[in-house]
Amino acid sequence: MNLDSLKEVSFVDDDTENVRQNIITTYEGITGRSLAPADPERLFLESLAVIIGQQKVLINKTGKQNLLAYAENENLDHLGALVETERLPEQPAKTTMRFSLAQAYTEVISILQGTRVSPDGKLFFSADEDYQIDVGNTSVEVPVTCQTPGEIGNNYLPGQIIKLVDTISFVKEVSNITTTSGGADTESDSAYRLRINEAPSRFSTAGPEVAYEYFVRSAHQDISDVTISSPNPGEVEICVLEKGGKVPSQEIKDAVNSIVSDKTVRPLTDKVSVIDPEVINYDLNVQYYIKNSDLSNAESVKASIQTAKDNFITWQKEKLGRDRSPDILNQLLITAGAKRVVINSPDYLKLTSTQISIENENITFTYMGAEDE
Repeated sequence: MNLDSLKEVSFVDDDTENVRQNIITTYEGITGRSLAPADPERLFLESLAVIIGQQKVLINKTGKQNLLAYAENENLDHLGALVETERLPEQPAKTTMRFSLAQAYTEVISILQGTRVSPDGKLFFSADEDYQIDVGNTSVEVPVTCQTPGEIGNNYLPGQIIKLVDTISFVKEVSNITTTSGGADTESDSAYRLRINEAPSRFSTAGPEVAYEYFVRSAHQDISDVTISSPNPGEVEICVLEKGGKVPSQEIKDAVNSIVSDKTVRPLTDKVSVIDPEVINYDLNVQYYIKNSDLSNAESVKASIQTAKDNFITWQKEKLGRDRSPDILNQLLITAGAKRVVINSPDYLKLTSTQISIENENITFTYMGAEDE
């Protein structure tokens, strides 16, 4: 069920004006008196109406916290418990480090579990297990995990983690050989709400599309979109997108593959594979004009238009299969204050459910001046 399609619901009428009118009308009916606007009794009753109105607002809010479409924070956690679906906790980032020697030695050099490395002396990664550099070798690759969970450990490029915190004899240098990834903050209400809504589908043993979606989203909270397809009987392809319109990292794909391959999840006859989305790049070449009447605050208008451009780039790549639409770009720019927009690229392109449209570095966004309205 699409929760967004549900009609707004109220448990009580929390309109303060209606409460005020009801109190005054009831009082005048009982006493037979008409209360003037400045009458002390009327002012007292109006103060009561404000308090009663606030209580009704709280009653409404409390009632809505029992409904999936409105529940937040701990209230949402309790609804998740009804369908055995827990909120995904924060996750630490991971990467692979290369520990290198100046030369080969005639003895084994041990890298113990917990050995720490750091990019800056403030954030630390530690070795997941014991490793060793064997006799005759000069390096070993060691998986490490950030000691601080959350997104803070993500996006350190290869070669940025080079500090060895715990000294190891004969080790000359360390360096990460992959970009750190996989770190995630605690699952947001919106993502958790979607999984709770999909949770009943997982009780089926027939492998429905929504059930696969539920388990895929449960693998990691950085998964922003997923499509399930079956190119041939008995074959299931899972296409995953990371937050920010990113092609999923290997760690994310491994997590997805692990959860959907469990024998309690995957139907025996399904051959499941996790695939990358097909990236369709586009150039962004736009010219825009503003109104003459906006010249006095032209810098502010241009800043708004630049923000609209960034919003389009994000919108375009945040969902799999979203058609590339210059009409949306034009709409955003006009709303931001542009008088006229000339979009040389991109052009319209219909995408399949496993494709995503991502901008190239070739972005040309040119202010052409002001025109009469």
